[in-house]
Amino acid sequence: CPHVLLAWRSPRPCYLLHQSSLYPQVLLTWRSPCPQVLLTWRSPCPQVLLTWRSPCPQVLLTWRSPCPQVLLTWRSPCPQVLLTWRSPCPQVLLTWRSPCPQVLLTWRSPCPQVLLTWRSPCPHVLLTWRSPCPQVLL
Repeated sequence: CPHVLLAWRSPRPCYLLHQSSLYPQVLLTWRSPCPQVLLTWRSPCPQVLLTWRSPCPQVLLTWRSPCPQVLLTWRSPCPQVLLTWRSPCPQVLLTWRSPCPQVLLTWRSPCPQVLLTWRSPCPHVLLTWRSPCPQVLL
């Protein structure tokens, strides 16, 4: 992807966002003020990795897709957690909702458009990542 655009705004300056793009390797890491919250997205095409860890150490969501193989690993001690996942390529949809209604993770990829949305328990924190290649917007 020769053209990479990074635009991210945080309501608090202590938020850290790291993005490096040297095609074909793309790495995105987002950390909230709470040190236990980490969102990592890595895409050296054709391998795609999405990892999300919640403040509760028992909750882990990992999605890896080096096409045509797709792997989804998910753990949750809470029975109220809903996970929806569909993947016959080229349409991929992943939705994860925690017991707290303010926490929502949605990942949608009907190529060439890729959308990742993550909302934290704090209502002012929102991360949206969209990549219709060759333009990458964060």
